[in-house]
Amino acid sequence: MKIRIKYTKTGVLKYIGHLDMMRYFQKLLRRSGMDIGFTQGYSPHPEISIALPLGIGVTSEAEYMDVTVNSCGHSAEMIELLNKDQVEGVRVLSFRQVPDGRRSNCMAIVSAARYQATFSDSMKAEISSRKLVIEERLQDMLAQSSIIIRKKTKRSDGDADIRPLVYEAQSVASLSSIELLLAAGSANSLNPDTFMRAFAEHCGIEPQGIPWHIHRLEIYAGEKDALVPLDSLGEDV
Repeated sequence: MKIRIKYTKTGVLKYIGHLDMMRYFQKLLRRSGMDIGFTQGYSPHPEISIALPLGIGVTSEAEYMDVTVNSCGHSAEMIELLNKDQVEGVRVLSFRQVPDGRRSNCMAIVSAARYQATFSDSMKAEISSRKLVIEERLQDMLAQSSIIIRKKTKRSDGDADIRPLVYEAQSVASLSSIELLLAAGSANSLNPDTFMRAFAEHCGIEPQGIPWHIHRLEIYAGEKDALVPLDSLGEDV
């Protein structure tokens, strides 16, 4: 059966890369005594997949991992067991069974993600000195039919319109951060840092150093107007 684990990645763990997190969880799951399923072939390895790997420097309170297991305990029991002697920054939040099969794989069904981008002190000072009203500038940007950025990859270098990939953008009450709902997944995806740099350009600001901190709030499946968190697609064991 397939288990979907929701967990946090905060604090200094933002400097730990995707592959290191995979290795950490492989060891953690083995220590828990869970009967993990392995791939077939000459080099079998645990059947584990992460929904939407984080970039270095980004924190999250909603990471998802699918694990194939042959047997396991009840959800509450497994959450307690996995959180026992856990490293600081990782906390298992849910442990739910989801349908088997590739079509239900967490990597395959991701369609959107919600983030909070919090401005650095230097960025706040720049915004204040220019007397910018963040919400006004955001809505002005979103009112445009297109938001063109320069997109450079290994294979191409050209312009791209990111406006269709921005579902929501709003400043929070403190006015020191922006909450974003962006397209994510294999088909269409927008990095929150890319949006923030486009927003800074729209405001006439040249970002210096590390101008904001990105924190992931949730990952969703479904269509744009009917998004659901990944853990809502399963049930407790």
